[in-house]
Amino acid sequence: MDEKEPHDGKNDVPAYAYNKGTHNYGGLVWALNNLQINVPRERDAIIRLTNYGRLNTYVWSLLFNTRWSKIKYPGRFIIAMLKRKGK
Repeated sequence: MDEKEPHDGKNDVPAYAYNKGTHNYGGLVWALNNLQINVPRERDAIIRLTNYGRLNTYVWSLLFNTRWSKIKYPGRFIIAMLKRKGK
């Protein structure tokens, strides 16, 4: 499978992800764009692993407390850290 293939719509955003009291889906997408995470499989995995940007979870401290200039592959790094933290 080509990593640059277009989003296939399998991971449509559920309505609860837009509840600003519990999620920050827009902020998560903004952060991924700023980190230039453009591989659809990586973006989708991060979005799913974070439950569409659920507030008060590990992803937010990871995004704001990591020295991104030292990370070569930010998408892979985030996925690995989220999977490790989930154990």
